[in-house]
Amino acid sequence: MIVVSILCVSVGGLFLLGNFADSSDTEPKQPEQPKEEIVTSTYWKISAEEAWEIINSDDPHIILDVRTREEFQESHIPNAILIPDYEIATRVRAEIPDKSTIILIYCRSGNRSAKVARELIAMGYKNVFDFGGIIDWPYLLTIANQDESYEVF
Repeated sequence: MIVVSILCVSVGGLFLLGNFADSSDTEPKQPEQPKEEIVTSTYWKISAEEAWEIINSDDPHIILDVRTREEFQESHIPNAILIPDYEIATRVRAEIPDKSTIILIYCRSGNRSAKVARELIAMGYKNVFDFGGIIDWPYLLTIANQDESYEVF
């Protein structure tokens, strides 16, 4: 009886070992997922000259100023919209709903614009271009002078 039990255990063990060995060779197949085109965005840092070319092209675009309201009121690039960097998460979806829109971003020196560009990319925006700071902008600006504003180079 002991010999029969040992034999059964041995045969059963070999059977189980065989099943374990086979299980590594044939893993359960997962249903195939439909293949979708995956579109990724990357961070694009462009020069003021490149931004100027886009601004003067026929391509629809948005110039996004991410400075404070006070900075914007002092001077800004004509036709820019203001969404301060600290308000991007709560306002951008409503103000720029089309995630394929060309967005040209600037701030004072380039730090906030780089941060916002990466944030917009993480939110799914596809055409995000950071052109740095207004301190390096050699083109037309709108300058506020008391109650009036005027454009200067």
